[in-house]
Amino acid sequence: MKPPVVSLAILNIRSTFSISLPTRKEMKQPKTLIKTIAIGIAALLLIADFAFIFVMNSQAMYKAFKPAGLEDMMLLYTATSAALLVFVFSFTMALSLFSASAVDSGFLVLPFKPQELLAAKMALVYFTNVLIGVFILMVSAIVYGVNEAPPLLFYLYALLSSLSLPLIPLALSYLVLVPMMNASALFRNKNFIIYLGGFVGIGLALAFNFYIQGTMTRLQDASFAALFAAPDSFLSRVGRAWIPSLLVWKSLSRAGDFLGFLALLGNFALGFAVLALVVFFLGKPYLRSIQVFGETSFSRGRKRRKAREYRETKAPLVSLLAREIRLMNREPIFFINGPFIVILLPIFMGIAFAAQRSNIESALSALRPLLAGPAGYLIPAALGGFLGSSTSIACTSVSRDAKILPWIKALPVSPFEYFVAKLLHAEIFSGLGALVGCVASRIVLRTGLLDLTLGLVLALLFSTAFNMGGLWLDTAYPRLRWDNPVAAMKQNPNAVIVILGAMGLLAALGVFTFNINLPRNVYALIYALIFAGLIAAWLLGYPKFAERRYARFE
Repeated sequence: MKPPVVSLAILNIRSTFSISLPTRKEMKQPKTLIKTIAIGIAALLLIADFAFIFVMNSQAMYKAFKPAGLEDMMLLYTATSAALLVFVFSFTMALSLFSASAVDSGFLVLPFKPQELLAAKMALVYFTNVLIGVFILMVSAIVYGVNEAPPLLFYLYALLSSLSLPLIPLALSYLVLVPMMNASALFRNKNFIIYLGGFVGIGLALAFNFYIQGTMTRLQDASFAALFAAPDSFLSRVGRAWIPSLLVWKSLSRAGDFLGFLALLGNFALGFAVLALVVFFLGKPYLRSIQVFGETSFSRGRKRRKAREYRETKAPLVSLLAREIRLMNREPIFFINGPFIVILLPIFMGIAFAAQRSNIESALSALRPLLAGPAGYLIPAALGGFLGSSTSIACTSVSRDAKILPWIKALPVSPFEYFVAKLLHAEIFSGLGALVGCVASRIVLRTGLLDLTLGLVLALLFSTAFNMGGLWLDTAYPRLRWDNPVAAMKQNPNAVIVILGAMGLLAALGVFTFNINLPRNVYALIYALIFAGLIAAWLLGYPKFAERRYARFE
């Protein structure tokens, strides 16, 4: 019989990572087989993409440190970077898991000790983040090993060290979060926690991205590389102050002798000791945080305002549109993975521009002469169109309603009003995305106002066409069975199809523009007619299709 804490940890992991694979019978259907193969290929490409980024970074570090005889410092750098990333992911995931405390409260009637509940939840966070630590550290270890040919124990120590990396970051995350949850009712609000976790994670990731990009740009300078790895540099001070990273560095650089073995054992001993202390002392406070999570209080004035809102009479379409917007706000997972992309992507691009300003400005100086041609309005149109079509609102709108479709169908609402409200919701944020993209191109490329206006019109037509196509796709193939709101957005194939489709079409139009020589403004006319034709086709065919499909929704 398994110990209770092990059984509960396995239950947490299985319920969180419940991936439903098709059965053998389903795999015999060509459609299911092709879909499964496509998803598998996409996953492999995504992993290969991240691996390529880390391999290039590790190779750049090795080449920069090697002339100064500091090549082993890349191991300290990687261990410190991995520890920081693991802490970011551990903290944000542990924070977001508190939003499920209402579900976890069901375990309170079972014979579990408070320490067992906390340890099982920490096991879930560890299982998720250890994969990140293994990926980052092993990629760097392989790059170092290919160049330096260390003993075989080096790779074994690298794998074992990556397993120890998340232990102390995990303990520190709960050491901060558990007292915080008990300190104020504000932290016991589900929406606040999800927003806070999302924004904290995004903020830390942006800061880390800025640091990495800025450092990698300057590592080409040998003098900076030597200064970067010097004993008094910021990296060296952080690496030596953070004992787990220091022990990882020692265990890998001394993998062939007894000191390396002691450093490896010391890392595990320190990690498990800190983890055990946190579990022992915070078990009961964690139990209290679960018991009181979600408690709220309402003032009498707020109750009156709510009652007045419920009595107001509005047009059905207005009410449905308001419902769409409020639903996106009520489920922060929908907002962070949907409309917030319009803000997040420009921030990422701005960080890349700030971190590699000199390199990007030299590239832009070569690009600016092309702005006299059609690129002057097509670049803003492409950027605005991509941002406007990347919100994933329309292409997941029906899937997000999966749990309440029977209730909606019982209301005196026509299918036309129901679907038009979803399209209008997508159009609001698409318009914002198109505007942000065009304004960004104005700032970076100094695009003229006339070209900016023309680019904005094309971006709006492009994003509208993709919103309509995404809504049609999600109407035809909605994801109506899911247990977690994340599945309706991030695990929805329709969102992937629309985003990749937008990228593919933009690339195809770019190739066409580059290879076909036409008068400057003819491209705008051609593309506007294409997008307008797609919109007209949607207006002619979608309403009747949506009405028939709506009647068959279950």
